[in-house]
Amino acid sequence: MRPLLTLLQGLLILLSIAVLGALVWLPLTEGRAQGLPLLEVYTDPFILYGALIAVLGLLLLYHIFQLLEHGKHGTLGSAAALHTLRSIRWKALLCSILLVLAGLYIRLYHHPADDPAGFLALCVFLIVCCGGGALGAWWLEKSIGKNSLE
Repeated sequence: MRPLLTLLQGLLILLSIAVLGALVWLPLTEGRAQGLPLLEVYTDPFILYGALIAVLGLLLLYHIFQLLEHGKHGTLGSAAALHTLRSIRWKALLCSILLVLAGLYIRLYHHPADDPAGFLALCVFLIVCCGGGALGAWWLEKSIGKNSLE
């Protein structure tokens, strides 16, 4: 079990690096900020909002990494592991809400020449992932809580 958890932690690290890379590279090449001067790109309010969501997602990945560490050490029933699960649940819910708001903003206020379908599809995918993660964390928290009481 330990090698599998270590592999999953390595995949989380690679995913975190990919998110950071996308956070730096995508605003320069995609959407309404394409072709703008560098300072204007990274001070755009919507890009800053997206960066906030990305940072929240990175914190979420960090807490998942911590949970896998608890699994490696066999301390999934501990209070620290339950706290980590609670953090995962609330961060995933907050991330879902922020993504819904971003999708609604783009859907309602996008430039007529822009096609928002790709961004909206990405929002829906990430909302499902975050919602599933929150539901999974809630379920795991409840089952671990029951087992630690017995």
